[in-house]
Amino acid sequence: MKKPFLILLVLGLAACNRPSQDHSPVLANIGGEKFTQHDLEVRLKALVPDPQMLGQYLTGAKFQRERADFVRQVAYERAILAFGRKQGLDSDPAVQAHVDRAVAQAYFQALVQRRQKAGGPGDAELRAMYEDIKGKNPGLPGFEEVKAQLSQNYGQWQFDQELKKAIPMTFSDAVGEPGS
Repeated sequence: MKKPFLILLVLGLAACNRPSQDHSPVLANIGGEKFTQHDLEVRLKALVPDPQMLGQYLTGAKFQRERADFVRQVAYERAILAFGRKQGLDSDPAVQAHVDRAVAQAYFQALVQRRQKAGGPGDAELRAMYEDIKGKNPGLPGFEEVKAQLSQNYGQWQFDQELKKAIPMTFSDAVGEPGS
């Protein structure tokens, strides 16, 4: 229950700190901050990738209640954010640690999803992944036995390879390398 809340909290923080030149209808006012039709559309575009479904959700009469519930949820989240800032939580180290972790998880999910190929990776890509993993785990079963698992985890593995190249990480002897 905490993880979805933290991710929503982080996304809300990002949305709250933007100047607005938006003149679309105001759907909610939260402590003087407006949440407009444009804000709703932007937020929903991020959450509903299918353009046809998005259009139905934004304009369809049968989704009016869901849209209203969504606006109320966003308003509640923004009120929590504003109240938390007034209470000084934006500078609380424990809260910041949770926010950092939630942001990292959201980034990780987005980055892995971007690496997922339609139809999945090919055999050559899976074999490269298999050889990399087998070099660290000599007792790994044969390629064909683990091929389905490799395919499911290919996006994460590909991301991990890119991350290691882009952002070097080293560890003290007391900590050790990952997997040690």
